[in-house]
Amino acid sequence: PEDGVEDDPFTGRSSAVDTAPPRPVPDVLDPYTDRPEGLENVWWDQLVEARQLKLNSEAEVARRTNVLKEMQRYLTSLTDQDEKYRARIEHVLKEVKEFRETRIKSMYNLQVPLRLKQGQIEIDLAGVASVDLQDAVLLHRNVVEDVNEVIKKHGTNKVDTLTAIKDFKKGIYDVQWLNQKLDMQGNDLVDLTKELQLLRVTKTLQEVLKNGEDNQNAAEVQALEARLEHNRKLQEKKFQECNAKVRTMHRSLRSKQMQNEEIQAQIYEMGAHVAEQMRIKEGQQDQPQPGLAHEKRMRSLVTRRKLVDIERAQNDEMTLLREELERLRLRTFPSFVEKRSVGNPDDNTHGPRKYPVYA
Repeated sequence: PEDGVEDDPFTGRSSAVDTAPPRPVPDVLDPYTDRPEGLENVWWDQLVEARQLKLNSEAEVARRTNVLKEMQRYLTSLTDQDEKYRARIEHVLKEVKEFRETRIKSMYNLQVPLRLKQGQIEIDLAGVASVDLQDAVLLHRNVVEDVNEVIKKHGTNKVDTLTAIKDFKKGIYDVQWLNQKLDMQGNDLVDLTKELQLLRVTKTLQEVLKNGEDNQNAAEVQALEARLEHNRKLQEKKFQECNAKVRTMHRSLRSKQMQNEEIQAQIYEMGAHVAEQMRIKEGQQDQPQPGLAHEKRMRSLVTRRKLVDIERAQNDEMTLLREELERLRLRTFPSFVEKRSVGNPDDNTHGPRKYPVYA
């Protein structure tokens, strides 16, 4: 036996008769003292025999009672041993199961380096050194493709259902639109009927109804179309002439601007020359020459006056050119643009320059 456990349940146990406590032996009946007087021997012998049978029966009952108690105690002991062995068997089976699972994990759950493409890994990659693969499962590509096919199939079915619903609603909307169209046509016909009923019949209308067309109106329409065509050609001719004038004015405007720039440069140079003369004059204050200073002053004033007059004349000319240009543009393309202020474009006293926007 393993672990020193004896398998024989009767080991170390004696019989029930040996372990039963001794019963007191009853006294034997004395025929001289215990026998009643006048009792015959036959009846006495039967009494003694019956007494002996009763004593034997009681002894047998006591013995069997002891055997039953011993068997119950033994049954209790066997039950305890059975529970103990059952628990031990379950523990051993659990250890065997755990061992098998450990062996299977050791066989299949191995750390194998795999090279996977980006997108085939669906776990959270927090970092290269801190990736936890405890809950990761390696699946074959066919399994994922089969699942994707099932998902696509369900999605296609859903799209088909939604398309059918859309087509059904589209048919309903078409019917509703057709009903609205017919209702509007019916209302139009009712209004047209009322208009025809209330229409006054004139001679012109009678002639049109009789002849099928209005010749007078046709001739008038033809004359109006010819006039419209003539006006269109005339407008195109005027438009080309105006464009030519605008281009000429643009060239003239650019020429004037270049002249103004040259004049501004001359004014700057003259200002520098005047400043130099003033410094010379201040240096010659120790030797005053009133006649020469007065002559130079007059020449500078005359030069400045001529330059101012030239600039003013050119500004006036540019203003007139701008007005003419705007007038031609407004005649060519009507718009609601505010008329810009007139003044010297190089002078900031009139505010910032504003360029109109033509349609």
